[in-house]
Amino acid sequence: MDKKQAEEGWAALSFQTDAQHDLASLATVERILRMNVVDAEDAINFGQRLLTHVHPATYVYMEELKLKLGDSDKGGFCTMAQYAFANMRHHFKFEELTDNQRRTFYAKDGPLLLHKAGAKKLLVVFATMYNTFFFSNAAICSMLSRLDCSILLLRDSTLAQHLLGVKDFAFGVDQIGPAITTLAAKEGFDEFYIAAYSSSTYAALRVALTSECRGFLGFSTATDRSRQWGMNTPEARERSELLNSYLDQSLTIDLKPLLSDADPSIKRTIYYGERAHEDVIQAEHVADLDTIETICLRGIGHTTPLKLMADRALLPAFAKLIDG
Repeated sequence: MDKKQAEEGWAALSFQTDAQHDLASLATVERILRMNVVDAEDAINFGQRLLTHVHPATYVYMEELKLKLGDSDKGGFCTMAQYAFANMRHHFKFEELTDNQRRTFYAKDGPLLLHKAGAKKLLVVFATMYNTFFFSNAAICSMLSRLDCSILLLRDSTLAQHLLGVKDFAFGVDQIGPAITTLAAKEGFDEFYIAAYSSSTYAALRVALTSECRGFLGFSTATDRSRQWGMNTPEARERSELLNSYLDQSLTIDLKPLLSDADPSIKRTIYYGERAHEDVIQAEHVADLDTIETICLRGIGHTTPLKLMADRALLPAFAKLIDG
């Protein structure tokens, strides 16, 4: 894939929703909070948006929402969100972000390299097409800064989901691995690891299996893009048709054969939620292999990082990755 093809694809596959992290969506969140008016049907969604930013209003908002919802699954979600919020606050304070940091972390595309003095390992984090890792890029990077590694954040906030590469870094998914290797050599990193969540996982796993990557950590991971999955709404089907018009079929394959031939000594782990039907299918598709570990999280759907953060298990999962 050349630069022109990638750029044409990125332009055609761009999209915008309030759930996608950028400075405009952040301003919308602040405006809704000031208005203090949230439609009851949208209350859970807005609460989750607050949580993804780790906004300081999250805990009280969830507490008030619990009173309205009572003892229900949604009320249970609010409690989990409160635990996750409190645990993430040990690593990150949203209100302490400077204007420059907001611009840096809420930028929607491209690479961001965060050096840690003396670190010889590089952790490559693939952001989702919503420009998050469930939690904001700023929050995740702040948490990961506790580990003995530098961080390379790769962002592609288009429907291409990194399959067209990463702006200002690599043109095409199969150029991402070589670009990481080149950067690692230039910056003096001895080895690199890859982590991804949701929409970024398929491309990230593909890169991990076709590069010198020393470990993979996936949350709600797609392992097979050769079949149509998650197409249960007209909007999803329309997006899929648009995406396929800009992608060669060789980019959307079943990764199980690559996993079958992979080095079993390299640590690879997938977390998935038992309530996310498609995620279960994707994880069970490769669960019989000795080259990847699949871990089912009970009582949760697609938002696996939320569950792990609520249980204080998210950072340890990353620590296990880079420690081998």
